[in-house]
Amino acid sequence: MTRHVVFVVHPDYAHYVEQVSALLVARGVRVETLWVTEAGAEVERLAASSLVVTVHSVRADVARLMSDLKGRTPTLTLQDGVIEHRHANHEAAGGVLRYRPLHTDQIAVFGARSAGLLRSFGVSPDRIAVTGSCRIGWDDPVRKPPADGYLLITAANRPAFDLAGTAAFYRALDRILVACGEQGVPFRLRLSRGVNEKGGLCRIGLVRDQLPPELVRRFRATPVSTDSLADDLRGARAALTTPSTVTLEAMAAGVPVGHIEFDDDTAFLHPAWRVRQDTDVAAVIRDMMAPSDLKMMYQDCLLRENLEPGDSAERIVRHMERMMADPQRAFAAR
Repeated sequence: MTRHVVFVVHPDYAHYVEQVSALLVARGVRVETLWVTEAGAEVERLAASSLVVTVHSVRADVARLMSDLKGRTPTLTLQDGVIEHRHANHEAAGGVLRYRPLHTDQIAVFGARSAGLLRSFGVSPDRIAVTGSCRIGWDDPVRKPPADGYLLITAANRPAFDLAGTAAFYRALDRILVACGEQGVPFRLRLSRGVNEKGGLCRIGLVRDQLPPELVRRFRATPVSTDSLADDLRGARAALTTPSTVTLEAMAAGVPVGHIEFDDDTAFLHPAWRVRQDTDVAAVIRDMMAPSDLKMMYQDCLLRENLEPGDSAERIVRHMERMMADPQRAFAAR
């Protein structure tokens, strides 16, 4: 009997599963991808498959679908982003708390830290596989960043969850841009479409009345990178970001990483450098651009705890094969 895996994904997440899909096809597995908007009408066809995989289970329609499939075919979530306290306690765009509860039989996570957080949320260890990320790979040891590189300034796709947080984000961002100018530090600004003017909660236009006019003008006059994140990281000597998978991607690229923290939300990942409201930003930037061995050793420990090295896609596929071979075991864990 031919094994049949169906990926239920939003179009924005389709690239997450490309490598895993290719490995499955090479093993003789039939692979199909359905957009989340289509999948709800295909419950019976999904139930007849060997395995249903979603990149995230935070949308209400995906949660309902996975509930309908419970006990009929094994279901798996691939972790797509950092599992943080702030993400877990704020509803996503679909109105469902992130991973609370977990709506699939199993989840494949980035590393030991994610597994521990899920266990603290009440997810059984039998439902968690530590595989690494299907889209963030790294080899041990990591490379050294270029000595003549720039400071990469970036943010999560959703750096804030309300308008007050959005305004605070832009104030923190402006302090960093000003400090770079005063110190003569070259920088590259990289922001997602939500932060730029194309839409989303974090558009500066939504909070311009809460910000000084010169701040808004300064931000809008600053060029934003259109290169890929991989290209931006290759030229970076250090990176400042809000808590995000960018943190792990930059660490995996060997780049010293600091967090932009503009609120008091609990965070579980604390890099060696942090920019908060009372921080001497210029001092942090100088330290990041010439990091000590001790701080880079600390960052290496964080990376190993949060992201498994090596061939994560292969580990994910092997876990999928185990679920297809013994679906009753997956059902029992749930």
